[in-house]
Amino acid sequence: MNHYNNRRKDICEPIQIPMCQHMKYNMTRMPNLLHHSSQENAKLQIEQFTELVDQKCSDVLLFYLCAMYAPICTVNFQSEPIPPCRSVCEEARAGCEHILNEHNISWPEYLDCSSLPRYDRGVCVRPAAIVPSLGNKDKSKLDSRGPNNKITDFDLSKESYYEDCRCNRKSKLKRKAYRKGKYHFSIRGVVKGQAIANTINTVTRVTVVKVYRSTRVHIQEGSSIELWTNSTCVCPELTKRKEYLIVGYEDLSTQRLLFLDSCLSVKWKNKLDRRIKNWEKKIARSKRNQKCRRKKGKRCRKNRKNNSKRNKTKENRRNKMIRDNSLSAIKNP
Repeated sequence: MNHYNNRRKDICEPIQIPMCQHMKYNMTRMPNLLHHSSQENAKLQIEQFTELVDQKCSDVLLFYLCAMYAPICTVNFQSEPIPPCRSVCEEARAGCEHILNEHNISWPEYLDCSSLPRYDRGVCVRPAAIVPSLGNKDKSKLDSRGPNNKITDFDLSKESYYEDCRCNRKSKLKRKAYRKGKYHFSIRGVVKGQAIANTINTVTRVTVVKVYRSTRVHIQEGSSIELWTNSTCVCPELTKRKEYLIVGYEDLSTQRLLFLDSCLSVKWKNKLDRRIKNWEKKIARSKRNQKCRRKKGKRCRKNRKNNSKRNKTKENRRNKMIRDNSLSAIKNP
């Protein structure tokens, strides 16, 4: 029975909820984010918001509701439904909550925004992140599309990629930000290309020149890696054929390297090599000291003991010199 349930979660199904059939995506999975086991159950529940949607109090309300009741299904990306970003929920609530209040109805607790991930700290979906169509150059690439010519899995269209991408953010490489970001990897690499995957994510392919830091997701120098961004707009920018210092996070559950808004990309300069090496040494030393203070382990006690012995030896030498000088002064008044 459990085996069947696990398989069931990996199956995408066409959206059958009338309110959500005009979304830019056309495949969903059940159970949804509100734990409805079937689309029929979800349909009965979402229909209570029909009049509120008709009020057009928010441009993102329908998208938010559909993302909750009929979440987008992304093949081979993750087994759980992808939630809407918190900002989408907050925008919908800000525009429409007052209408509910006028009828003595509160915003539903099960649609609360606080439990949803922020765009730069987790995997979530926004309206602008979904690519609705391919450019003219890629009209022949229909094998990744489902019914109604909507993208269901993978799109390489540059026209679609840049349609909503306006990145004005430039990374500033400062030691404090580098340390406090608690990044999982730091590499020097050359960007080989980008592609849109699962309609809402961008995969950036990078050839690794040098590894300064990696944790549980192994990165090998000279290899080609993929960086996943939870949007069709990669920001900070990573331009094809350019060399960068790239600093980011990892997702252990999917064994993927993540490049989010809070990550860093700096155009490579040779002087960065020594700077990053020094920073990494200081960070490693700081971690050892913190671990030592926190655990107060055998090794720490041993180091303290050795330091104490060295200090005592120095003190004994100093005292001996003082005594010798005193005796010399007595002998030779």
